[in-house]
Amino acid sequence: MIHIILALVKSKGTSSLDQIVRDSGFKREEVILILKKLSFIGKITFLSSREKDPDVCSECSMGKLCQFKLNSKL
Repeated sequence: MIHIILALVKSKGTSSLDQIVRDSGFKREEVILILKKLSFIGKITFLSSREKDPDVCSECSMGKLCQFKLNSKL
């Protein structure tokens, strides 16, 4: 499952959570857990559309506020 989601993010460059859920066919909660894990190990980066207020993203459920981008160091 991790490899499928990573491949989706890699192929698109930048994707929203909703798009990843649609493309992968996995449950939203499962995708969120995988994305958190990939972010923790440095494979992806969260890009907030609300860059002026970083506190908004601290405990969000990663709805439509965030996008995911593959880190360039891969």
